[in-house]
Amino acid sequence: MDNTVLTREFFNNSVLDYLLSAGLVLGGLLVLWALSWAIKQSPKNHDSGLGSMAGIALGLIRPLAVIGLIYAALTRLTLPQDLEGGIRVGLGLLAAFLVLRLLVAAAGNVLSRYLERRGPEEANRLKPLRAILSLLIWSLGFIFVLDNLGFNISAIVAGLGVSGIAVAIAAQGILGDLFNYFVILIDRPFEVGDFILFGDKMGTVQKVGIKTTRILTLAGEELVVSNSDLTKTQVHNFKKMKRRRIVFTFGVEYSTPKDRLEQLPKTLKSIIDDIPQASFDRCHFARFAGSSLDFETVYYVEVPDYAQYMDIQQEINLKLLEACRTLNVEFAFPTRTVHLQQ
Repeated sequence: MDNTVLTREFFNNSVLDYLLSAGLVLGGLLVLWALSWAIKQSPKNHDSGLGSMAGIALGLIRPLAVIGLIYAALTRLTLPQDLEGGIRVGLGLLAAFLVLRLLVAAAGNVLSRYLERRGPEEANRLKPLRAILSLLIWSLGFIFVLDNLGFNISAIVAGLGVSGIAVAIAAQGILGDLFNYFVILIDRPFEVGDFILFGDKMGTVQKVGIKTTRILTLAGEELVVSNSDLTKTQVHNFKKMKRRRIVFTFGVEYSTPKDRLEQLPKTLKSIIDDIPQASFDRCHFARFAGSSLDFETVYYVEVPDYAQYMDIQQEINLKLLEACRTLNVEFAFPTRTVHLQQ
Protein backbone atom coordinates (compact mmCIF):
# COMPACT_ATOMS: atom_id res chain seq x y z
CA MET A 1 0.00 0.00 0.00
CA ASP A 2 1.29 3.46 -0.86
CA ASN A 3 2.72 5.28 2.16
CA THR A 4 0.96 8.42 1.06
CA VAL A 5 -2.37 6.71 1.66
CA LEU A 6 -1.34 5.53 5.13
CA THR A 7 -0.13 8.95 6.13
CA ARG A 8 -3.12 10.81 4.80
CA GLU A 9 -4.98 12.46 7.68
CA PHE A 10 -8.70 12.66 8.38
CA PHE A 11 -9.91 14.60 11.44
CA ASN A 12 -6.33 14.99 12.74
CA ASN A 13 -5.58 11.24 12.52
CA SER A 14 -3.78 9.30 9.80
CA VAL A 15 -5.22 6.28 8.03
CA LEU A 16 -2.54 4.19 9.76
CA ASP A 17 -3.79 5.33 13.18
CA TYR A 18 -7.32 4.31 12.28
CA LEU A 19 -6.14 0.92 11.02
CA LEU A 20 -4.07 0.27 14.14
CA SER A 21 -7.00 1.19 16.39
CA ALA A 22 -9.36 -1.05 14.43
CA GLY A 23 -6.80 -3.87 14.51
CA LEU A 24 -6.47 -3.50 18.28
CA VAL A 25 -10.23 -3.87 18.71
CA LEU A 26 -10.54 -6.80 16.31
CA GLY A 27 -7.52 -8.61 17.74
CA GLY A 28 -8.77 -8.16 21.28
CA LEU A 29 -12.21 -9.44 20.31
CA LEU A 30 -10.61 -12.51 18.74
CA VAL A 31 -8.58 -13.24 21.87
CA LEU A 32 -11.65 -12.70 24.05
CA TRP A 33 -13.71 -15.07 21.93
CA ALA A 34 -11.01 -17.75 22.16
CA LEU A 35 -10.79 -17.44 25.95
CA SER A 36 -14.57 -17.63 26.30
CA TRP A 37 -14.70 -20.73 24.13
CA ALA A 38 -11.93 -22.40 26.15
CA ILE A 39 -13.65 -21.67 29.47
CA LYS A 40 -16.99 -22.99 28.25
CA GLN A 41 -15.41 -26.19 26.93
CA SER A 42 -13.47 -26.86 30.14
CA PRO A 43 -15.01 -29.91 31.92
CA LYS A 44 -13.66 -28.69 35.26
CA ASN A 45 -16.33 -26.01 35.54
CA HIS A 46 -19.14 -28.48 34.97
CA ASP A 47 -17.69 -31.07 37.34
CA SER A 48 -17.12 -28.59 40.15
CA GLY A 49 -20.57 -27.03 39.89
CA LEU A 50 -19.19 -23.61 38.96
CA GLY A 51 -20.81 -23.50 35.54
CA SER A 52 -23.46 -20.97 36.55
CA MET A 53 -20.91 -18.71 38.25
CA ALA A 54 -18.60 -18.89 35.22
CA GLY A 55 -21.53 -18.07 32.92
CA ILE A 56 -22.42 -14.99 35.00
CA ALA A 57 -18.79 -13.84 35.00
CA LEU A 58 -18.40 -14.33 31.24
CA GLY A 59 -21.66 -12.59 30.46
CA LEU A 60 -20.57 -9.45 32.37
CA ILE A 61 -16.78 -9.46 31.90
CA ARG A 62 -17.00 -9.65 28.10
CA PRO A 63 -18.77 -6.27 27.82
CA LEU A 64 -16.18 -4.80 30.20
CA ALA A 65 -13.39 -6.17 28.03
CA VAL A 66 -15.00 -4.70 24.91
CA ILE A 67 -15.26 -1.30 26.66
CA GLY A 68 -11.58 -1.56 27.60
CA LEU A 69 -10.61 -2.35 24.00
CA ILE A 70 -12.63 0.57 22.64
CA TYR A 71 -11.11 2.93 25.21
CA ALA A 72 -7.57 1.70 24.40
CA ALA A 73 -8.24 2.16 20.67
CA LEU A 74 -9.61 5.69 21.14
CA THR A 75 -6.58 6.76 23.21
CA ARG A 76 -4.44 6.20 20.12
CA LEU A 77 -6.46 8.76 18.22
CA THR A 78 -6.47 12.51 18.51
CA LEU A 79 -10.01 13.57 19.26
CA PRO A 80 -11.62 16.91 20.13
CA GLN A 81 -11.40 17.55 23.85
CA ASP A 82 -15.17 17.73 24.39
CA LEU A 83 -15.76 14.54 22.41
CA GLU A 84 -12.96 12.71 24.20
CA GLY A 85 -14.34 13.80 27.59
CA GLY A 86 -17.88 12.75 26.67
CA ILE A 87 -16.70 9.34 25.43
CA ARG A 88 -14.63 8.81 28.58
CA VAL A 89 -17.58 9.64 30.85
CA GLY A 90 -19.95 7.46 28.85
CA LEU A 91 -17.62 4.47 28.87
CA GLY A 92 -16.96 4.98 32.59
CA LEU A 93 -20.68 5.00 33.40
CA LEU A 94 -21.24 1.90 31.29
CA ALA A 95 -18.30 0.14 32.95
CA ALA A 96 -19.56 1.08 36.41
CA PHE A 97 -23.03 -0.25 35.54
CA LEU A 98 -21.59 -3.56 34.35
CA VAL A 99 -19.35 -3.91 37.43
CA LEU A 100 -22.33 -3.32 39.72
CA ARG A 101 -24.33 -5.90 37.79
CA LEU A 102 -21.46 -8.34 38.21
CA LEU A 103 -21.34 -7.71 41.98
CA VAL A 104 -25.12 -8.08 42.35
CA ALA A 105 -25.15 -11.29 40.31
CA ALA A 106 -22.18 -12.74 42.21
CA ALA A 107 -23.69 -11.86 45.60
CA GLY A 108 -27.04 -13.33 44.54
CA ASN A 109 -25.36 -16.52 43.34
CA VAL A 110 -23.44 -16.96 46.60
CA LEU A 111 -26.60 -16.29 48.63
CA SER A 112 -28.61 -18.76 46.53
CA ARG A 113 -26.03 -21.50 47.07
CA TYR A 114 -26.04 -20.78 50.80
CA LEU A 115 -29.85 -21.00 50.92
CA GLU A 116 -29.85 -24.26 48.98
CA ARG A 117 -27.66 -25.82 51.65
CA ARG A 118 -29.91 -24.54 54.46
CA GLY A 119 -33.07 -26.10 53.02
CA PRO A 120 -36.32 -24.75 51.53
CA GLU A 121 -37.71 -23.34 54.80
CA GLU A 122 -34.61 -21.26 55.47
CA ALA A 123 -34.56 -20.19 51.81
CA ASN A 124 -38.06 -18.74 52.13
CA ARG A 125 -37.07 -16.87 55.30
CA LEU A 126 -33.94 -15.31 53.81
CA LYS A 127 -35.28 -14.60 50.32
CA PRO A 128 -35.91 -10.85 51.02
CA LEU A 129 -32.21 -10.47 51.86
CA ARG A 130 -31.36 -10.73 48.18
CA ALA A 131 -33.38 -7.60 47.35
CA ILE A 132 -31.90 -5.72 50.31
CA LEU A 133 -28.36 -6.74 49.32
CA SER A 134 -28.94 -5.64 45.71
CA LEU A 135 -30.30 -2.28 46.86
CA LEU A 136 -27.27 -1.75 49.09
CA ILE A 137 -24.79 -2.54 46.29
CA TRP A 138 -26.56 -0.26 43.79
CA SER A 139 -26.75 2.57 46.34
CA LEU A 140 -23.03 2.39 47.17
CA GLY A 141 -22.18 2.17 43.48
CA PHE A 142 -24.32 5.23 42.70
CA ILE A 143 -22.50 7.24 45.38
CA PHE A 144 -19.14 6.04 44.02
CA VAL A 145 -20.05 7.11 40.47
CA LEU A 146 -21.20 10.55 41.62
CA ASP A 147 -17.94 11.01 43.51
CA ASN A 148 -15.90 10.15 40.42
CA LEU A 149 -17.95 12.54 38.31
CA GLY A 150 -16.88 15.39 40.58
CA PHE A 151 -20.00 15.90 42.66
CA ASN A 152 -19.66 16.98 46.30
CA ILE A 153 -20.60 13.76 48.04
CA SER A 154 -20.35 15.29 51.51
CA ALA A 155 -23.04 17.84 50.72
CA ILE A 156 -25.22 15.17 49.11
CA VAL A 157 -24.83 12.83 52.08
CA ALA A 158 -25.61 15.69 54.49
CA GLY A 159 -28.73 16.56 52.50
CA LEU A 160 -29.77 12.94 52.42
CA GLY A 161 -29.22 12.78 56.18
CA VAL A 162 -31.59 15.69 56.84
CA SER A 163 -34.20 14.37 54.43
CA GLY A 164 -33.65 10.85 55.80
CA ILE A 165 -34.62 12.05 59.29
CA ALA A 166 -37.86 13.49 57.91
CA VAL A 167 -38.57 10.30 55.98
CA ALA A 168 -37.78 8.19 59.06
CA ILE A 169 -40.25 10.18 61.17
CA ALA A 170 -42.94 9.88 58.50
CA ALA A 171 -42.31 6.17 57.89
CA GLN A 172 -41.33 5.03 61.36
CA GLY A 173 -43.96 2.29 61.28
CA ILE A 174 -42.53 0.82 58.07
CA LEU A 175 -38.95 1.13 59.31
CA GLY A 176 -39.99 -0.48 62.60
CA ASP A 177 -41.45 -3.45 60.71
CA LEU A 178 -38.23 -3.70 58.66
CA PHE A 179 -36.10 -3.67 61.81
CA ASN A 180 -38.32 -6.29 63.45
CA TYR A 181 -37.99 -8.45 60.32
CA PHE A 182 -34.28 -8.71 61.08
CA VAL A 183 -35.13 -9.42 64.73
CA ILE A 184 -37.31 -12.36 63.62
CA LEU A 185 -34.64 -13.42 61.11
CA ILE A 186 -31.86 -13.51 63.72
CA ASP A 187 -33.76 -14.57 66.85
CA ARG A 188 -35.96 -17.10 64.97
CA PRO A 189 -38.93 -17.29 67.37
CA PHE A 190 -40.81 -19.06 64.57
CA GLU A 191 -40.27 -20.26 61.02
CA VAL A 192 -42.39 -20.93 57.95
CA GLY A 193 -44.59 -23.93 58.69
CA ASP A 194 -44.74 -23.40 62.47
CA PHE A 195 -48.11 -23.34 64.24
CA ILE A 196 -48.17 -20.32 66.56
CA LEU A 197 -50.57 -18.66 68.99
CA PHE A 198 -50.39 -14.93 69.74
CA GLY A 199 -53.07 -12.97 71.54
CA ASP A 200 -56.38 -14.52 70.53
CA LYS A 201 -55.12 -15.55 67.07
CA MET A 202 -53.55 -18.80 65.95
CA GLY A 203 -52.46 -20.40 62.70
CA THR A 204 -49.61 -21.70 60.54
CA VAL A 205 -46.89 -19.30 59.37
CA GLN A 206 -46.93 -19.11 55.57
CA LYS A 207 -44.45 -16.31 54.82
CA VAL A 208 -42.19 -13.95 56.76
CA GLY A 209 -41.88 -10.74 54.74
CA ILE A 210 -39.96 -7.51 55.18
CA LYS A 211 -43.00 -5.69 56.58
CA THR A 212 -45.60 -8.33 57.43
CA THR A 213 -45.93 -12.00 58.29
CA ARG A 214 -48.72 -14.04 56.68
CA ILE A 215 -50.48 -16.68 58.77
CA LEU A 216 -53.06 -19.25 57.66
CA THR A 217 -55.67 -19.53 60.41
CA LEU A 218 -57.64 -22.64 61.34
CA ALA A 219 -60.68 -21.13 59.61
CA GLY A 220 -58.72 -21.12 56.33
CA GLU A 221 -58.31 -17.35 56.00
CA GLU A 222 -54.96 -15.59 55.58
CA LEU A 223 -54.08 -13.28 58.45
CA VAL A 224 -51.58 -10.49 57.67
CA VAL A 225 -49.77 -9.27 60.79
CA SER A 226 -47.10 -6.57 60.99
CA ASN A 227 -43.72 -7.75 62.22
CA SER A 228 -43.79 -5.11 64.97
CA ASP A 229 -47.00 -6.57 66.43
CA LEU A 230 -45.49 -10.07 66.50
CA THR A 231 -42.34 -8.96 68.32
CA LYS A 232 -44.33 -6.96 70.89
CA THR A 233 -46.58 -9.83 71.99
CA GLN A 234 -46.04 -13.27 73.48
CA VAL A 235 -45.86 -15.95 70.80
CA HIS A 236 -46.58 -19.60 71.62
CA ASN A 237 -44.80 -21.83 69.09
CA PHE A 238 -46.42 -25.27 69.17
CA LYS A 239 -44.09 -26.78 66.58
CA LYS A 240 -41.18 -26.59 69.01
CA MET A 241 -43.21 -28.54 71.55
CA LYS A 242 -41.75 -32.03 72.12
CA ARG A 243 -44.52 -33.30 74.39
CA ARG A 244 -47.87 -31.89 75.50
CA ARG A 245 -48.82 -31.67 79.22
CA ILE A 246 -52.52 -32.23 79.80
CA VAL A 247 -54.49 -31.39 82.93
CA PHE A 248 -58.15 -32.35 83.16
CA THR A 249 -60.66 -32.68 85.99
CA PHE A 250 -63.82 -34.62 86.56
CA GLY A 251 -66.27 -34.69 89.46
CA VAL A 252 -68.23 -37.49 91.11
CA GLU A 253 -71.16 -37.37 93.46
CA TYR A 254 -70.77 -36.69 97.20
CA SER A 255 -72.49 -39.99 97.92
CA THR A 256 -69.61 -42.02 96.42
CA PRO A 257 -68.09 -44.39 99.04
CA LYS A 258 -64.51 -43.84 100.22
CA ASP A 259 -63.18 -47.15 98.84
CA ARG A 260 -64.40 -46.26 95.35
CA LEU A 261 -62.86 -42.80 95.60
CA GLU A 262 -59.53 -44.46 96.40
CA GLN A 263 -59.94 -46.74 93.39
CA LEU A 264 -60.39 -43.94 90.83
CA PRO A 265 -56.71 -42.74 90.69
CA LYS A 266 -55.55 -46.33 90.14
CA THR A 267 -58.15 -46.74 87.42
CA LEU A 268 -56.96 -43.58 85.64
CA LYS A 269 -53.35 -44.74 85.83
CA SER A 270 -54.25 -48.09 84.31
CA ILE A 271 -56.22 -46.44 81.49
CA ILE A 272 -53.44 -44.00 80.53
CA ASP A 273 -50.65 -46.59 80.82
CA ASP A 274 -52.43 -48.73 78.21
CA ILE A 275 -52.17 -45.93 75.62
CA PRO A 276 -48.76 -46.07 73.80
CA GLN A 277 -48.31 -42.32 73.21
CA ALA A 278 -49.47 -41.19 76.67
CA SER A 279 -47.51 -41.07 79.94
CA PHE A 280 -49.28 -40.95 83.30
CA ASP A 281 -48.08 -38.36 85.82
CA ARG A 282 -50.60 -38.20 88.67
CA CYS A 283 -54.27 -38.31 89.67
CA HIS A 284 -55.56 -36.91 92.99
CA PHE A 285 -58.76 -36.19 94.81
CA ALA A 286 -58.16 -32.45 94.52
CA ARG A 287 -61.06 -30.51 96.05
CA PHE A 288 -64.56 -30.37 97.47
CA ALA A 289 -66.57 -28.47 94.88
CA GLY A 290 -70.05 -27.06 95.25
CA SER A 291 -71.78 -30.10 93.76
CA SER A 292 -69.01 -32.68 93.31
CA LEU A 293 -65.84 -34.31 94.58
CA ASP A 294 -63.26 -33.23 92.01
CA PHE A 295 -60.32 -35.31 90.79
CA GLU A 296 -57.40 -33.70 88.93
CA THR A 297 -55.44 -35.82 86.45
CA VAL A 298 -52.15 -34.91 84.76
CA TYR A 299 -50.59 -36.86 81.90
CA TYR A 300 -48.30 -36.23 78.90
CA VAL A 301 -48.90 -36.79 75.23
CA GLU A 302 -45.55 -37.73 73.69
CA VAL A 303 -46.36 -36.18 70.28
CA PRO A 304 -47.07 -32.48 69.65
CA ASP A 305 -49.85 -33.05 67.10
CA TYR A 306 -53.15 -31.59 68.34
CA ALA A 307 -55.35 -34.10 66.51
CA GLN A 308 -53.50 -37.02 68.10
CA TYR A 309 -53.89 -35.40 71.51
CA MET A 310 -57.67 -35.16 70.99
CA ASP A 311 -57.80 -38.81 69.92
CA ILE A 312 -56.00 -39.84 73.11
CA GLN A 313 -58.20 -37.63 75.30
CA GLN A 314 -61.30 -39.13 73.69
CA GLU A 315 -60.04 -42.65 74.35
CA ILE A 316 -59.36 -41.77 78.01
CA ASN A 317 -62.85 -40.25 78.42
CA LEU A 318 -64.60 -43.29 76.94
CA LYS A 319 -62.62 -45.76 79.07
CA LEU A 320 -63.16 -43.62 82.20
CA LEU A 321 -66.90 -43.55 81.53
CA GLU A 322 -66.94 -47.34 81.18
CA ALA A 323 -64.83 -47.82 84.32
CA CYS A 324 -67.08 -45.55 86.41
CA ARG A 325 -70.12 -47.53 85.32
CA THR A 326 -68.35 -50.75 86.34
CA LEU A 327 -67.48 -49.27 89.77
CA ASN A 328 -71.01 -47.88 90.10
CA VAL A 329 -69.67 -44.35 90.41
CA GLU A 330 -71.86 -41.53 89.15
CA PHE A 331 -70.54 -38.32 87.63
CA ALA A 332 -71.78 -35.22 89.42
CA PHE A 333 -73.74 -32.41 87.86
CA PRO A 334 -74.79 -29.09 89.41
CA THR A 335 -77.47 -29.73 92.03
CA ARG A 336 -78.95 -27.78 94.92
CA THR A 337 -80.72 -29.14 98.00
CA VAL A 338 -83.50 -27.01 99.46
CA HIS A 339 -84.67 -27.64 103.06
CA LEU A 340 -88.18 -26.49 103.90
CA GLN A 341 -89.27 -25.80 107.49
CA GLN A 342 -92.80 -25.34 108.71
